[in-house]
Amino acid sequence: MAEELSLPYGPWNRLASAQWTGHPLSVYVNAENMVMLTVFDKSEKNINGMLVLLKKPLLVEGKTDAFAATQPRELTLIEKLSAGRHVKYLLLESTPYYVPYTQADLIKVIQRQYAELTGLSKVLFTASASFDFKVTELHPNDPQTEALLGDPFTLFALSSITPSDSVAVGSNRRLFRLVLGLDASGQPVDAGMADCGKTAVLGATHAERLQALNVLCESALSAGVPCILFDSSGTFAGLGALAEKPRDLEKFGIQFPPSAYPFKSYALGQGLLIDLRLVPLDVFENRLGLSNKDVHAVMERVGTQASTLEDLVQRAETLPEAKPATQYAIRKAARALRALQKTYPATFGKNTFSDLAAPWDFGSKVFYVDLRGKDAAVAELCALSLLSVLQTADRTTPSVLVVFDRPAATLSDRIQSSIPPCAALALSAEHEADLRFTPTLALDVMGRNEAVVAMPHRDKKRILLRPPVTRFFEPVPLK
Repeated sequence: MAEELSLPYGPWNRLASAQWTGHPLSVYVNAENMVMLTVFDKSEKNINGMLVLLKKPLLVEGKTDAFAATQPRELTLIEKLSAGRHVKYLLLESTPYYVPYTQADLIKVIQRQYAELTGLSKVLFTASASFDFKVTELHPNDPQTEALLGDPFTLFALSSITPSDSVAVGSNRRLFRLVLGLDASGQPVDAGMADCGKTAVLGATHAERLQALNVLCESALSAGVPCILFDSSGTFAGLGALAEKPRDLEKFGIQFPPSAYPFKSYALGQGLLIDLRLVPLDVFENRLGLSNKDVHAVMERVGTQASTLEDLVQRAETLPEAKPATQYAIRKAARALRALQKTYPATFGKNTFSDLAAPWDFGSKVFYVDLRGKDAAVAELCALSLLSVLQTADRTTPSVLVVFDRPAATLSDRIQSSIPPCAALALSAEHEADLRFTPTLALDVMGRNEAVVAMPHRDKKRILLRPPVTRFFEPVPLK
């Protein structure tokens, strides 16, 4: 790489480079003394992607123990001692991201991490007034700045991530690590997003399986992975609210969050619509009872050009007669579509949600699709229309978790096979025979607190599931 990177908030000047467990690593700094670490995921011929992490070092005077004990995220403190000088640094860390090796992705992630550190800095400066310490910015050419950034050994100590958790190593696991629970020896058991590509929660009761899915969602959110939830029973609505703190949470290596995860709800018919252009025609016909051959002859000519039922009706009624779409078939199709309009008012149309088009840009956020009270046919059409937007994503590894509360037996083959490479799928099944895929991660649940974890090429482990930190609602019966 060049000695200087032309990227947002730069220029970024390279301070050091090394090979880190076989992966090229470089450390850069900008005029604000913000430090950027990059680790390349490189094969023999190609660069597959890169890990990007920004840190902001600050000078600290006074005691930080009381403040550090209140923080839900990791902080790094560095003390440098020499004759007549004692300097303490506090390093704020952004959420690390693994991104494709493209200029556009690199720019986007740096902008996101910079904004995150700016917000954290404001919180820190405000909080320091309530605790017994003082925080100041580093300035170029100061001796304190040189003592930190001029020391190559300190630079590599700035990284608090581990190689196996950050770049592709052997098992193709990625940055994000989802804490599942503890094994018999009390050691944490986790999984990467690549492991979660096709996740099945099996056994026990439906409610117990959904609670395990709820815990999986929390683990993903805690690792910076956004979740899209298609919820017909209301069981995941509590992810936006904290529960009482579990008594044994600390033994799982988890801190109780100061607030619930960012939660955005979408209700079908209340701002959220099903875009018919994004739904396969055969699914639309089969799920809404339009499989009649006369109606199908009309739908084949108009069905892929309209977003709403009203559009479909108008196109059908003005369609020139041409066998097999006879005048009789046209009138029959128009009547059927008008009947659907009465049954499903304010249900079909175009959406303008940019966040659902690229949910991985929003970190630990819940995208809650409220399907309570909707029948299985409409719920499936809604899911297919929203997931189809992700099909064009230029991503080859999962960056978002998609979860269904409906059991696998009630989900069509189309749903189970429609998840694009940019997303991981998680759902529950009473029996593995209900699945239309081979799980990359299987949780065989045994009650509320225990499960057996199975992943390809690894030994099965019986674990104590990590306790939930958000509210879990017992599922209501589905339509």
